[in-house]
Amino acid sequence: MDQPRGGAENMAVDDALLEFAAQHGVAVLRLYRWSEPTLSLGYFQGVGERSRHAESSALAFVRRGTGGGAIVHHHDWTYSVALPADHRVGALGAAQPLYDCLHDAAVRWLNDRGLSAKKWSPSVEDANCRTEGCSFLCFERRSAGDVVIGAHKVLGSAQRRHRGGLLQHGSLLLKQSDFAPSLPGLEDLSQSKTSLDQSDCRTYFHQLSQGLADFLGSEPQPLDSVQALIRQQIHSGKYATEVWNHKR
Repeated sequence: MDQPRGGAENMAVDDALLEFAAQHGVAVLRLYRWSEPTLSLGYFQGVGERSRHAESSALAFVRRGTGGGAIVHHHDWTYSVALPADHRVGALGAAQPLYDCLHDAAVRWLNDRGLSAKKWSPSVEDANCRTEGCSFLCFERRSAGDVVIGAHKVLGSAQRRHRGGLLQHGSLLLKQSDFAPSLPGLEDLSQSKTSLDQSDCRTYFHQLSQGLADFLGSEPQPLDSVQALIRQQIHSGKYATEVWNHKR
């Protein structure tokens, strides 16, 4: 579990993971929180789209290096995983296997906690459910393989291949935010309403790490291996610039 950081630093650290994975031919997994409520825009979203969601309009924002819809990072755990482009998984050319790997691990962890979670499949759900489309927020969209509890999406992921590697982000909603009041999280959907703590976070990370190791056939690298590149990327300040955040 990495320390909480602001939006620009979090994206800089993930950029360092991507560069390290591409340089060394390894996978790197990270789990983290945000030091203040922050909106992350998907890489391909326009800044002007923020007007579509009034509740998050006052938040600081950053553009992610991955696609998908916007996410309000307030009460969530975000993971990132980076692979080299020539890894057998990164070279598959399809997003779903890596999504499934991490989402299956999350479903196991949630079910162990007594939450009835599953991966969403549009072929077996009610035809009136919303599927991935033009909603501004990621958690108001659904794609095959997203993790749901009842009718509510609690984990979604997005990818992007660039700079010789593959980066995947995913966020697990812990509880409802005032900046996204339509979206309940795990604590809201749990019968016990018990708050999640650092111990829960460690077991969640262990489940993700084990699932990824089983899928890749090797352990992901520890974050300590990437510290020099992390300092370098944070120092560059790229993700705090208007050039990056207002590029669309």
